[in-house]
Amino acid sequence: MIVSNDVDQAVSELVNGKVIAIPTETVYGLAANIFDENAVRKIFELKERPLTNPLIVHIGSISQIERLIKGTFPKQFKMLATSFWPGPLTFLLDKNNEVPNLITANSDRVAIRMPSHPLLLKLLNKIEFPLAAPSANPYKRISSTEVGHVSKYFEGKLDFTLDGGKCDIGIESTIIGLEDGNVVIYRKGGISKCQLEAVLKTEVYYKSVQGSQLPGSALKHYAPSKKLIVTDDINKIVLINDSKRIGVIQFSDNLLAEEVKFKLFFRGDYEDASRNLFNYLHFLEQQDIDLIVCEKFPDKGIGVALNDRILRASSK
Repeated sequence: MIVSNDVDQAVSELVNGKVIAIPTETVYGLAANIFDENAVRKIFELKERPLTNPLIVHIGSISQIERLIKGTFPKQFKMLATSFWPGPLTFLLDKNNEVPNLITANSDRVAIRMPSHPLLLKLLNKIEFPLAAPSANPYKRISSTEVGHVSKYFEGKLDFTLDGGKCDIGIESTIIGLEDGNVVIYRKGGISKCQLEAVLKTEVYYKSVQGSQLPGSALKHYAPSKKLIVTDDINKIVLINDSKRIGVIQFSDNLLAEEVKFKLFFRGDYEDASRNLFNYLHFLEQQDIDLIVCEKFPDKGIGVALNDRILRASSK
C-alpha cells in the first residue's frame, strides 16, 4: 500500500475507479466516487459492511449540495452549515434521483457533509464527483484515526492511502435531520447538542435509530478485540477482576487501584479524550491483557458522544 500526501495521485486513483483511504478531521475513511457502483461495492466488501447500512457523501463546497438533494436546503441547516461547515456535522436530506440507491441503502434520504481536513478539501475540489467515505475499519471495529490503524486493517487490500496525519477530532460526525420542523440528532458526534441549540436558538432533540439504518447506529460498534467494560467505578471493577491483566482508560486521573498493567488518562480534557479515545483502544487491544476497563465520561458536551462510542464498543 502506497502512503502519501500526494493529492494528485489520490485524484488519479479515484478517477480510475479505485477505493482509497482518506483523512478527515474526524476519522480516516474508505473513499470512492459515489457514481461508480463497482467502487462503492468494493467499500462494502472491504469493510464487510451490510448493504443495508448507508454511506455518508462528502462534498467540497456547499454549492455541490444542490446536485444531490430534492428541493431546497432547509433554512435551519443553512444556519448550521454557516457555523459548522466545513466540519463534523452531517445533514440527512431528501435525495434526488441522481444519488444512487446503493449509497443510501434504498432510503429516500442521503447523508451529506463537508469535512474540514485541508488535504481532503483540496482533493474534493479537484474531482468532478462527491465521495462516499465510511470509516476505514472493518464493520463494528474501532475507527481509524491515523495511518497506522488503516494499515493494520487493510495492508495488502488497498493500493493507496492519502496521509493527512493524526485526526484532530477523533470521533465521527454528528448526524442530524428534520422531523416535523424540528432538528433531531440521529448520531451523536463531533458537534454537541448544546452547540446546535446555541446557533438555532431552539431545542434540538435526540432520536434513537435502531439497527443499521444510519452509520454508527448498530448496537455493537467501534469495538476492540479485547473485552471492554464501561463503569462509573473503575476500582470496583478492577478489584472484582483482580486475577486478570487489565488496561484502564480514565477521564480523570484519580485511579486508586494499583494492580493494572496499563493506565491511560485524559486528565479531564474533553478535546484530548475525543482525539485519543480510539487511539487508546487501538493501543490496548494490541497489548498482552485480558480486559479493558473504561471510565464513563461526564454526560455533557462531547462527553455524550464519547459515552455513545464506548457503550456501543462494550455491547454484547
